[in-house]
Amino acid sequence: MSNSNFTIIRGAEITSLRMVLIWLLNSSRTNNTNEKSICQRWNESINKQILIKYFKRCRKMLKNYEERVEANRVIMDGLLWLNAIFGFHTINCQFNCDFYDKFMKFHQSVPKSIDFSRNRNPISHQIIIVGAGMAGIGAALTLCQHGFKDIKILEAEEEPGGRLKTLELQNGIIELGAQWIHGKENNCLYRIAEEHNLLSDITSEEGCGLYIRDDGFIFDTNLVKEVRLEIEKIMVECEKFVDEPRYPCSFGDFLEERFRYYLNCTKHCKEVATMKKELFDWHIRFLLVDNSCRSLKDISAKEWGRYIDGTEYVNLKNGYKSLVNILFQMLPGQILCCKRPVANVNWSNNSNVIRVYCLNGEEFYCDHVIMTASLGVLKNIKNLFYPSLPYTLQESINSMGFYGIAKIFLIFDYKWWDANGFQLIWKKSTKLPEGKNWTRSITGFDVIYNHSNVLLGWVSGEGVLEMEKLTEREVRDDCVDVLQRFLKISVPNPVKVIKSTWMSSPWVRGGYSHITPQCDKTKTGPTTLSEPVVVHGVPKIFFAGEACSPTHFSTTHGAFESGQAQAQILVDFLK
Repeated sequence: MSNSNFTIIRGAEITSLRMVLIWLLNSSRTNNTNEKSICQRWNESINKQILIKYFKRCRKMLKNYEERVEANRVIMDGLLWLNAIFGFHTINCQFNCDFYDKFMKFHQSVPKSIDFSRNRNPISHQIIIVGAGMAGIGAALTLCQHGFKDIKILEAEEEPGGRLKTLELQNGIIELGAQWIHGKENNCLYRIAEEHNLLSDITSEEGCGLYIRDDGFIFDTNLVKEVRLEIEKIMVECEKFVDEPRYPCSFGDFLEERFRYYLNCTKHCKEVATMKKELFDWHIRFLLVDNSCRSLKDISAKEWGRYIDGTEYVNLKNGYKSLVNILFQMLPGQILCCKRPVANVNWSNNSNVIRVYCLNGEEFYCDHVIMTASLGVLKNIKNLFYPSLPYTLQESINSMGFYGIAKIFLIFDYKWWDANGFQLIWKKSTKLPEGKNWTRSITGFDVIYNHSNVLLGWVSGEGVLEMEKLTEREVRDDCVDVLQRFLKISVPNPVKVIKSTWMSSPWVRGGYSHITPQCDKTKTGPTTLSEPVVVHGVPKIFFAGEACSPTHFSTTHGAFESGQAQAQILVDFLK
């Protein structure tokens, strides 16, 4: 375990994750790099606290007190990143199913040398944009249009797009991330896509087809419409609280209260009342998807009316990837650096220079940073900034909500159904076997406009994380069981299953943001999250993304416009 080269630490500006990786893979007790030996080595390290003792020895070699403090912080960052990237569970010392693949893939990018001395030639740029999603692209375009050239985008993934991910199948494309452009009016992305002939003539709808119960009962269309109209009416009614001094505890509380009032004021038999409650339960699950939250009680009633959404669900002929490609054609060729996950942004007041450290050991110096990482990343990576962000920004990040939704694409050899989708209604009394409860979070299976033989399942709430832990085969079997339970027919196995894993991704951690009742209490939200970090009168760090859009949060055009707006603030200051 002794390795003299580990003592070469200058200023403690190291990436501890690389230390961990190379220590594991080069230790004399690890003779090969297969999954069993790595897992065994790691478990031994944790159980005997070998790794912690080893790092303590490294710190003692540093004579300067400040360097020792910094080393301790960076080491802990490294362990946190190990958790985030490889799915390591510190409680029971177990690895998730794809740990080994991720571990070895990352190891291939790590130099075999064990020299952890500081990068003596850090790369300098005027402006660094962290993240190449829609917000990062919007920021870069605005800066370039105003003549700024010394810009670099650092993207953690292998390609740009962020929460946009278009997959090409044999007969067309599917969207693993954002599905549609929401609305046409005053939508910058719609205009750009229209100018470049990227739009499909077909718009989509949600919640279509048969509303069917798990005992095979199909709900009357008129009853479905009646309940839907009542819920839409309640949602419109909730919009009035934006400018009111008094408002309900949450959107979920208001919705439940008003729906109970509707049931009590409507004359119907007990059977119809039960069916209306079952339809209400479906709308709850549907709204969990729509708002990417764990519970509707996590949604602010006061801010409900702040959100502005277009009525049309616009499809892109060749997927969102075609729009990302068009936008990048407008940018300089060398602006993007992929596979550069950022580990730390050091904006110490003692220096005008911001230091951005990547997990691969690269360092970038800059004057300004535009951070477009998801709110999920900002929430989960606690030591991403050094020193810590100002209190208002921390409170904004903590108060706003960020959870996930999931997609499941079932690809069949042929179309075996004749309905325009299936919306799943569960009887309250239905009990499911252990391990199958996640299927109760499936709102339904929709058809896709460009694939006649594909069903798209939407998963909400608590079921999202459970589904992501399963293999595609397990998801396939569970989905087929659900369809057979509801339709009372034999359903063929899909030839392929593709599922999203956005909550498990260390670079996303979920779907999109929502404004919570906690934001009401702290008076925080997208606007306060958008406030720049100012050092000595100079705006140094900006935040952009869908969570920073006060009226279009959760949308791609909201993210794009947020990036543009933050870049414009910087342009106005520098000009």
